[in-house]
Amino acid sequence: MSRRVPPSAADSRESRASARPSRRVSYQESLPTLALAGLIYRVLHCAEPGLVPEVRLIDPDATLLTEWSDFADAYPQADVNLVFCAAPEAGDLPARLAELAGKHRLPSLIVMTHVDAERLLLFRRVPVDEFVPLSSMVRDLPPAVLRSVIEPLREHLALHLERLASGRGGGRELRFALARVLRRPAMGKTIRQLAAAQAVTPRTLQNQWKALSGGAAETGLLNLLWMFRLLEVLELRARGTPLGTICEDLKVDLRSLQRACRRHLGTSLGPLSAAEATLELLRLRRRTLGFLRDVGTGGA
Repeated sequence: MSRRVPPSAADSRESRASARPSRRVSYQESLPTLALAGLIYRVLHCAEPGLVPEVRLIDPDATLLTEWSDFADAYPQADVNLVFCAAPEAGDLPARLAELAGKHRLPSLIVMTHVDAERLLLFRRVPVDEFVPLSSMVRDLPPAVLRSVIEPLREHLALHLERLASGRGGGRELRFALARVLRRPAMGKTIRQLAAAQAVTPRTLQNQWKALSGGAAETGLLNLLWMFRLLEVLELRARGTPLGTICEDLKVDLRSLQRACRRHLGTSLGPLSAAEATLELLRLRRRTLGFLRDVGTGGA
């Protein structure tokens, strides 16, 4: 359990009052259906036993853990990790979070705390995706959950692959190449482009893919490259960007794009609203994670 500095009685009363969520606002009503569709698994850590009943109301569908060791074990499996910190002083929590988040780059991290310059400075070395004020967490947490998953999605995937590539497992060139394409999908339309960026032959990447995933070398890898491009496409569509503008910005023809959407999403982009595109993005994210877990564990 995280160490905390005992607050004064006055500070304790003020902290607990501001930390207590309003019972008049239903989390299920305020959280978009997208986040409750089984596509965002959330783990919530609260090290203050006296506040657990109140904190549980913040997100009833999240897995709530009070012991740090349990939270550390669950952290890599979560899509979003939520940390509740109402104490006036954070103790060693920022250091623990920095170490934990540094090891696991796929999950997002949200800290619910007093949002002021002094408090944020304590977390300056922690890769926090969102800070949510205690005073408005029931209102602000739902959109923060979605933002923490969607906005840094490709960067989190790239950091995960780069960390794996820096380890002892095989497939170093492939993992670095995929991380690069996640950040700039247009630079990896073909396996030949992918190989050229890493100064290796296409066969090298195909062999590494086959060894790591156990799948068809060329077909599986090309599918993954298209999935990376569709992640970017759906990000733009979720923001309401017109389809024509997406094609122009990403330098892809509409026919190829729609064919890829039907193949990997089972639908075309045309009729998708921004909310529907967000839902499709979360679904594609889950499929992409499945592919990358193969790349992450194979050959290690």
